[in-house]
Amino acid sequence: MKLLSFKHFVGLLLISFLLTSCGGVAIRDTATAENKIKDSTTVFGDLTESVPADLLGNATAVLAIPNVKKLALFGLGGEAGVGILSRRNAGNDWSNPVFVNISSASAGLQLGIQSTDLVLLVMDYGSLDDILSGKFTLGAEGGVAAGPVGADAQIDSNAKIYTYSRNSGLYAGIALEGLVLSVSDAANSTFYGREVDAEEVLRGDVNISSNAAQDFRDTLSRVMR
Repeated sequence: MKLLSFKHFVGLLLISFLLTSCGGVAIRDTATAENKIKDSTTVFGDLTESVPADLLGNATAVLAIPNVKKLALFGLGGEAGVGILSRRNAGNDWSNPVFVNISSASAGLQLGIQSTDLVLLVMDYGSLDDILSGKFTLGAEGGVAAGPVGADAQIDSNAKIYTYSRNSGLYAGIALEGLVLSVSDAANSTFYGREVDAEEVLRGDVNISSNAAQDFRDTLSRVMR
């Protein structure tokens, strides 16, 4: 019983560390938000270089999440990070970014630390609505597939979301993923200077003077045509 309690204590400390130190969940100033957008733009560009053009042209939304941290110790672990979401609107115009958290707690035979860059191509509005409502768990929902690469790659037409990722660091063992996506109201309020509704931002009803946000939108317009 004492060992079990100790594991739970360590797990709580680990997850707390993730949520406060990964540079994502706690965006407390505009400069940090701008840097997160810049990092997300770089990750998106790097991970979509070899994605089939048809896939890019049909995506309804893009979620780019740089530097998702994953730590584990004593059979307990967790993941945390933050990225930005943008939706395709009329005339191939992409919305300003909405900040989205990603988090999980896991159990199993695991040890190590890992950093992951992640891009999700969302192909339908139903999945986008699930993300906005905080009901989407990556790995548990159907219709999620590893993204194909190369001009001649075979595309899973049943997939609603395609994932692209790259990892760095050391990680060993088996983990239960359960990555939960949820809108970060705090980060959005910090970036836009007031409380904003995510759907309002995605509709294009929220304006902001931000070179980083404009660069992200321009990158999407160029790549996702």
